[in-house]
Formats: sequence, structure tokens, C-alpha cells
Amino acid sequence: PTKFHIKIRLSQKIEIFATYRNFGALACDEKMELLPNKLKEFHTKEYWDQFFRQRKKVAFEWYGDYQSLREPLSKFLLPSHKILNVGCGNSDLSFQMFSGGYQNIINIDFSDIVITEMNKKNKTSMEFRLMDMCAMGFQNEDFDVVLDKGALDALFSEPTPELEADGRRMFEEIMRVLKPKGYYLCVTLAQQFVLSFLLTHFTSDPENNWHISVHQLSPTDANSLHTPFLVALRKSASSRGLEAHLTGQGAASERQTASQVVSLVEQAQAQRSLARALRRHDPGGQHVVVQLFSEDPTEVTARFTISVRDRKTTPASATASNGRCAAFLVPQGREHEWLFASDEGQAQLVDSAAFQRLMIVSFSRGHRFGSMDDVQKELSPHITKLAQKDPPLTQPIPFLTAAQGIGLRTLVARAESRYSGAIVVEDVLEETDWFRRLVFLSNPNLVQSEARLIVPQKPRSAPKPKATRGPLKQNNNNNNNLIDHDECRVDFSDVRFRYQSVMTAGVLLYRQFIGASADDKTRVRIIGLGSGALAMFLHKSFSWAQVEVVELDEMVLELAQKHFGFRSDLVPTHVADGLVHLRSLQAPSSQVPRRVNQVVIFDVDSKEVSKGLGCPPQEFLAEEFLLHVLRLLGGDGGRKAETVSSEKKEEVREDDNHDDDANEEEKEDDKEKREGGMLIVNLVCRAEGLRTEALERLRKIFARVETQKVSDEEVNVVVFAWATRISREFSAAELRRFIAAEETSAEKNLGRKVTPALATCVPEVIGALATSNSAKPPLSSTSSQKKKKEEEQTKEVEF
Repeated sequence: PTKFHIKIRLSQKIEIFATYRNFGALACDEKMELLPNKLKEFHTKEYWDQFFRQRKKVAFEWYGDYQSLREPLSKFLLPSHKILNVGCGNSDLSFQMFSGGYQNIINIDFSDIVITEMNKKNKTSMEFRLMDMCAMGFQNEDFDVVLDKGALDALFSEPTPELEADGRRMFEEIMRVLKPKGYYLCVTLAQQFVLSFLLTHFTSDPENNWHISVHQLSPTDANSLHTPFLVALRKSASSRGLEAHLTGQGAASERQTASQVVSLVEQAQAQRSLARALRRHDPGGQHVVVQLFSEDPTEVTARFTISVRDRKTTPASATASNGRCAAFLVPQGREHEWLFASDEGQAQLVDSAAFQRLMIVSFSRGHRFGSMDDVQKELSPHITKLAQKDPPLTQPIPFLTAAQGIGLRTLVARAESRYSGAIVVEDVLEETDWFRRLVFLSNPNLVQSEARLIVPQKPRSAPKPKATRGPLKQNNNNNNNLIDHDECRVDFSDVRFRYQSVMTAGVLLYRQFIGASADDKTRVRIIGLGSGALAMFLHKSFSWAQVEVVELDEMVLELAQKHFGFRSDLVPTHVADGLVHLRSLQAPSSQVPRRVNQVVIFDVDSKEVSKGLGCPPQEFLAEEFLLHVLRLLGGDGGRKAETVSSEKKEEVREDDNHDDDANEEEKEDDKEKREGGMLIVNLVCRAEGLRTEALERLRKIFARVETQKVSDEEVNVVVFAWATRISREFSAAELRRFIAAEETSAEKNLGRKVTPALATCVPEVIGALATSNSAKPPLSSTSSQKKKKEEEQTKEVEF
């Protein structure tokens, strides 16, 4: 694979770049020719007979020869030991051991082909016998040592019930023929299912105490795909014990569990894969993710996450390069941004930095960090290990960061929700501005809500640090950025999420098209509170807005009230399931009013993102529920009911008939049409098919549907669905002037300028609704916005 993910404690050494001897006697292409087509063939006598026919007299050494195994085996072997070598194959291991002083060896294999060849080759007192290791013909407690080099891996090549049964028979035979205090020495690749099966079987033996130690062996080839391990199991030991001796893992403990040892071995294997992957620059642009944890073994969150990315080799990159390797420190609180979080953004950052390899370092929340120099000193030993080693680097690795430095982040609050798990509120300094964020730790790179903070101007001395909260150490040792977070206020004029500005502009367009006056109240029902930023912005900005919110999670409401300035006394809030709440509301009676001045907004995230829909949950887009919302908004789908199911079609038509009976004047005068409400949906969906299906369903049910893509780097699409046909006509210039006038009114109410400008947020919708686009001034497209943003971000890269 070209992408690896590994977790390493800061107390551990990343000992993965040693120089090793040549490992293996065969070239890779020859090995591949000898491998079976299916794993289960490793288990069959027919495969091994054919294998040894092809090999003839040439020895094949699985997992290394005696030279590479002599030192670890010598810790458990004595010249006087009677040794049984199971699944001997045509390896020269036993001949070399015989020459090394271990001369009481019996070798067995179930292939008569290989036993015949080995007996012809044997000029020693050793024996080679045709025998199945799952049904051996030896007496009980006959051997001091049972040696297995790859036999278990071949037998238990897949975790199937059939092979597990064979594995248990093999273990029972080994346990039977071993003397008390004897050793079962198993050389294995320690695949997860193999090692777990082996350790579980012997640690649960009711008759014998087994002391087990797992030893990582040194591959004799730096480019080897695999790392072999030696598992030493001693029968009838004085006490049970299980320990792992792995490179870079520190001292072993005898009280480890089987699952802990399996996990440690997996980490060692990952380090080996990492070593092979990072030894050289990959011209294809490989990506490796390394998490560095603190020295505290109880710490469950990584301190740093490092994305190691190689720059793709192109004619341009070959001539324009700043060097071989560098580290880039992502400012705290900006790790979720497109440039630092997405594959495309990171690849662009690598190109902009113009190094062959760039290590992009993100700081994890919940940890304290010092100055830039402190961080560089802490990271340098690990960054050096992740640099290219072929050829070795001759210059120090430079550290890059954005113009603002490594930034500051302060934990304001942490809470547990029964719906969303752990939630944090944090304040982040970006250049000179502070922002408050709501983050669900189940998706830590997604900021749920964000608000700009208004910081009191009065300077104050640095606060005393608290146990669970407090300002982080400033990277330039300047206290100017130390603030009292409790004294800060939220700036409701700054709508931080562009999609919420798009929604607000959509509400304004809706009022324009229904001809609402300043005195006409518009009810805005928001499903999903977040920090309450959208609800409070609408309430404070527009006197005609009658805002109410439905929020499922009482903990989210509590955090919004305590830390984001949300006031449920000003904005009525229902703690309820949005689906249940809307279903409980009654649609307008048969005497349908000419105008239903109401907007419903779906801004609720899905907890089942695996289905491909991030917002809203799929239940909100079900046909039956959308039809109910349609009726709440006083609509008939623009008389498009024929596009939905026949059953629902009759329901909608019945409502139409009541409406026609009650409004004869409307029939006589086409200019006076019934005007329904609007549904606005924040649609977050990465699955194109699912998104298309959702939009088609909305278009079938509602009279008119328009969409606005938030930006090219964001997946959000805001959907505007009118319950009834639009009867009024406006030019694009008129629509923009109306939005600008409402924005000016909002700024008077807020006492601050509204950002971003609302009219610039809905160019696609304005273009679709306008009767003439001739007066439309040029607007920045999302593509040009993205390009400008990317240019601004990448210009910040500096030493």
C-alpha cells in the first residue's frame, strides 16, 4: 500500500532504520512463481510435493537462515537437548545447527518428496522421517525442544474452522511430546489471527503453566516485506507469564495479556512497513500518517499527528526544489481547513513548499505546547527518523509554519452527550482574532459551529493556570494574547459558516418573492441548534423574524447558552426530535390562507455518516415526511403531485379541492395566487448518487427547487424548495438591491457590519430566479473564490 497509519509513544524510539544483512536466498520473481494461487493450498500435501519438485536440491529458507536465527535460538537451546524440527522442508537449518553443536535432531515433514531428497543429502547422524506433525508417532514427553520455522504459518494460512481444528491438533501433539520445562520455539510472521490463536491456546491450557515470550527478529534485508518473530513457549514453568521483547518498545512486562501482545506486535509490523515505505522518496507521492503519543501510557489521544507526504515527480518539480525534506507545523485550530485536512490541499501544500518530502504536523487538542522552539526541540528526533535515509541527509531539517506561527488554543469546556459523545468548546487565536468553536470529538476535524469573539479591550495580567482550563503558553513569550475567556462576547454579526449566510440570503429572497412588507412577520423554524449562531443572527438582525429552534440534544443547548450567548428566552427552543416535533404540527386547515409566511430549515447532522449522508439524516428526506412538511408550508407542490406516488397524490389533490372551494376569488383572478412557505436544507453528501436522488425527490414534491453550492472546497449544497409556484418577477439587480437593503437594516440592529455580504453568497440562485440577467454585475465564482483562498493560504508558508 502507499498509505500507512502507525501510532508511536514519544517515549519509544522509532528504531526502524537499521542496516541489515541480506535476507533470503531467492529473487523476488522466483519467490512469486513458487507461491500458491490460493492461501489454503499452503495446507495441502500436493502443493508442497510440487514445490519441492520445482526446488529439487536447492534449499529454501523461509524467514531467514541459521545465521540470522543463531543468536535468538541460542538463548533457549543447549547442545544436550533432543530437538524435534517440525515441517522441516528442504531447509539447511538443521544441518547448520548440527555443525553448530546441536547434534540430537529429528526432522519431520509430511511430503515424501522432500524427505527422500533430504535423506539422500544427509551425511550426519540426524534423522529425517515422513510424519504428519498433527499426528506424530513419538512417545509422550520425548523432546526438550520442538522447533517450528514457518510450519504453523503454512498450516494455519487462513482463519477458517477447518484450519483452526488442524492447528489445535498440532498444538496438542507438541504439548504431548514436550518434556516438562521444554520449549516450543515458533518462528512466525505473526499475522494477527495466527498470533492470537497461538497465544490464546497456550495461555488457556488448564494442565500446564506456560511462560511465553515474543521476540522481534531483525530482518536481514532492509527491503524485506516482512518482519519475523520468535515465540518461545516454556512448558511447566514455575508460573504463567506473557511478555513481548520488541524493538523500541522498552522493557517487557511479564503480565501482559494476549490481546496486548498482539497489539504491540502489530505496531512493530507497522513500523517495519513504515521503514520500508519511508526509506526513499516515492516519485508517485506516497502518504504515511504517524501519530505520536505522550509518554503517559494512559493517554488515549495523540499529541501530534504527522502526515508524511512525498512530492510527486514532474518535470516542474524536478527542476524547482527547495531541498529533500522539511516539516510544516499547522497552526493550532486550523487543522480542519481544506489546505491541511484534505488530500488535495496537502498535495498543494507540498508543491508550494517545494521539498521532496514534507511532514505536515498537526497539534492535537487537549495538550499544552510551548513556543515554536520548544515544539521543534520536542519533534526533531522523530522528524529525523521519518526523513529519507537513502541516501542519508547531510543538512538539518527545516521547520516551516504559517505567517501567524503555531497559534494558540484554549479548552473552554468539555461535556459528554448521550447522542454525540464527547463535546468540547475551545477558543482559538488566528492572527489577532479569537474564535470560539463547538467540536464533537467523534469527528474532531469537523468544526460544528464557530463564532468570532469580542474581546474586552482592558488589558489584564496573565491569569493563574487552572487544572482543566487556561491559556496556552504564547510562542513568543508575549502576554498580549492572554485573555479572560469568560469575559468575551460572541459577535453575532459575523456569520462564520458561509452556508449559513447562504441560508439567510435565501430567507430574504423568499420574503421578496411573497411580497412581504417590513411589518409582515416570517416564522423561521430551525431544526438543529449547533451553537445557536444562525438563530441569534436572524433574531437580532431582522425585526420581522420569528425564530424558533428544535434541538434533540439538551447538552448542545446547555453549551450554546453558557458559552455562545444563545438565549432561549428570546428564541423559543424545543428539546425534541425534529422529526417528531414537525410531525406533531398540524398543516393549515381546509380554509387555507392565501399566504403561509413560514420557512423551515434543516440544519441537523446525521450520526450515521457511513450511509454517505452527513446532513440531514435520511429520515428527513423521506417522501412521506417531505409531503408532511409541504402541507405545513401550505403547498401543493405547484400541482406537481402527479410525480409522487398515487396514494400521496390523492391526499394532495384533496387539499387542493378544499382550497378551491374556499377561495373562489382566487380562481377568478390569476394575479392573486396562494403563496406557501419555503424549506431550506443544508445538504452534505459525498455520494453523488445519493445527492442526486435526494434532489430529484425534492423536485418531484415541491413547486420549485434551486440549489447553491457553498464553495468548491466544501461539500455543502444549500437547497431552497418553494411550497408553491413563484408568481412575482424580479431582475437580478433588483434581487441584489433588496438583499443589500435588508443587510443595511441588519447592520443598524446589530451595530456592526455584517460579514460576509449576503448578496454575494447566492449568485446561482439569483441567476436562476431573475427574469433578466443583463444588469447582473460580475460576481466571483466559487472556482475563483477557491483559487484566491488557496493562493492566500499557500503564500503563508515560510521558514
